Amino acid sequence: GIDAADILLVGTVTDSVGIQAGGLITSDELTVNSIAGDISIESNEKLTLSADTLISSTSGNISLTAADASVDHQGSIEMEDGARIDAGSGDLTLLAEDRLEISGLKTTGTVTLISENSSINDAGNTYLDIEAGAAVLSAAISVGLDSLTQAKNSLDTAVANLEGDAGSDFYVSNTGDLILGNAGAVTGITATRSIEIDTTGSLSVQEDVSSTGLVSSSDHKYLELTAESISVDATI
Repeated sequence: GIDAADILLVGTVTDSVGIQAGGLITSDELTVNSIAGDISIESNEKLTLSADTLISSTSGNISLTAADASVDHQGSIEMEDGARIDAGSGDLTLLAEDRLEISGLKTTGTVTLISENSSINDAGNTYLDIEAGAAVLSAAISVGLDSLTQAKNSLDTAVANLEGDAGSDFYVSNTGDLILGNAGAVTGITATRSIEIDTTGSLSVQEDVSSTGLVSSSDHKYLELTAESISVDATI
């Protein structure tokens, strides 16, 4: 593995990869390929993937982490529009102490996204934000809001199973049939303000979906599920 302060990654890397930085990690024209080995990239500060970055594995797990246990709210993962991470049949995990800006995440396994103190945002429209067998989305603030305007900007997904929780709003727009539940460690969908989930196919609610809590009487809270057909085997 590589262990350093600030790191700029340029070029092509093949096989299992482990990279750690005490400072910033920035990619530029980076391609990382692995057949069965895992890929792990860790930064104590911001981790930025430029638009021409591709990180891929055929069957190994891929994890990106941006967090510093000694400093609160430091460490974000920012994927520019066009950047891609493809874990093949492996699992894909992104964990940031601050915000996650995502685009082009793909695997037949499970995508797990965690923003410990901020939000999970759509970084662009070149690719679907998440294409996976299952997705678990956990954010202290919001999922699918524009990071600057705070307007709705739903995550664009094509997943079979979805779970998540958000400290405020939760917005996801899916392609295909969708099951709410049975994705990972989170149970169902929980937010304290609005939840909007739409899908182009059928929607099966197999775990509880709840929007709880108002900060003030002027706050806006609602739950909206949209699909070709909806079946419910849990509490909404």
